[in-house]
Amino acid sequence: AIHVRTGMRVASGDPLVSIAIAQGAGGIASQLSQLAIQDSQLARQEQLAAMTGTSETQALEAQRTNHSATVKSLERQRDLAIGQIHLAEAAARRASQLASEGAGTQRQVEDSHAIVLARRAELETITQRLINERDALRQIEAQIALRAIETDRSQSQLVAQRAALAEQREVLQRTDQLVLTAPVSGVVGDVTARVGQRARPETSLVSIVPADSRLEVW
Repeated sequence: AIHVRTGMRVASGDPLVSIAIAQGAGGIASQLSQLAIQDSQLARQEQLAAMTGTSETQALEAQRTNHSATVKSLERQRDLAIGQIHLAEAAARRASQLASEGAGTQRQVEDSHAIVLARRAELETITQRLINERDALRQIEAQIALRAIETDRSQSQLVAQRAALAEQREVLQRTDQLVLTAPVSGVVGDVTARVGQRARPETSLVSIVPADSRLEVW
C-alpha cells in the first residue's frame, strides 16, 4: 500500500509505503495456509474427541443404570430372603416343640431344618451376587470418572495446540507487512512505488525532500 502522494508534507516517522514480504512457495502466505490446514485438522480432532467421549460416556452410563437397577433388585431379594429365613426358623422351632410334645414327627423337624438351610443358602447366593454387582458398579463409576478426565485432558491439549497455531498466525500476519516510514520531516518528492510492484533492495520507492537536501527511501 502507498500512504503518500507527491507534494504531501510528512513528519519523521510517518508511514510512506507498506510492503508485503516473504511471499512465494515458502513465504508467509504459504505458511498461513499450512497453519489454517493444521487448525482445521485440530478442529476436526477436537470435534471427534468430544463425540467419542460423549458416546463412550453414554455407553458407560447405560451400564451404570443397569447395574444400579440390579443392585436395588438384589437388595430387595436379600431383604425378602432374610424375612423368609426368620419364618423358616420360627417354623423349625415350632416343629421341634411339637415333636417334643408328641404332636409332631422327627421327619417334620428335619424337613423344617432343611428349609432353613435352603433359605440360608439362597441368602448367601443373593448376597454374593449383590457384592459382585456393587463391585461392577464401582468399576463402571471409576471408568466414567476416568473417561471424563481423559476427555478433558484431550480437549485441553487440542485447545492449547490451536491457541499456539493462532499465536503463530498472528505473529506471521504482523510480520507480513513491512512499513517504511519517513526518516525526516519534509515534502514527498517522487513516488515511484506502484501497488503490486515487486520491491528489491536497490529499488527507489519514495523520495523525501527536506528543507535543504534530497533523501531517497530504499
